[in-house]
Amino acid sequence: MQNTTSDYCECLVKGGINLKAVIGTILSGLAALLLLALSFLYVTEPFGLVAGPFAAVFAILAVFLGRRIRVEYEYCCTAEGIDIDVIYGQNKRKRAVSVSTDSIITVGPETNETIRAQLRSLRSVSDYAGKAKADRYLILCTSGEHRIGYRISPNEKMLRFIRLRMRRELLTK
Repeated sequence: MQNTTSDYCECLVKGGINLKAVIGTILSGLAALLLLALSFLYVTEPFGLVAGPFAAVFAILAVFLGRRIRVEYEYCCTAEGIDIDVIYGQNKRKRAVSVSTDSIITVGPETNETIRAQLRSLRSVSDYAGKAKADRYLILCTSGEHRIGYRISPNEKMLRFIRLRMRRELLTK
């Protein structure tokens, strides 16, 4: 069965910079440079022979972490649920969370009083909203016996899809 535009809805959100990856890249790069310098200073001693391979490991780690600095989020809604993917460096995609429609309690803006009242009862809130400070929404859902939340920044098309196709209550501001 082919998907038409009414069967699903996608939204891409710029996520900004992953601070953990920036710090890891800087520290790994500095460790690689330090070990490389020490291996040249003590080339004839055992420390110099061991420091070279460790410098290479830290350099590879710095390159790996450097590719994960820029982050984007992609939301994909279907009648069955919402999938949130994290895209690192515009080429590495990882499924962050998949929420089934049955587990969703409600969706609404952070500024809504009902959402604010329920925030205290949540076990955790994961942030997938990206750079946008305005128009942040929370998906409140159940996971086993716990209630959890996911912060997103959907566009208008996705909000209409949640309201009409997923048949979920969409709170307003």
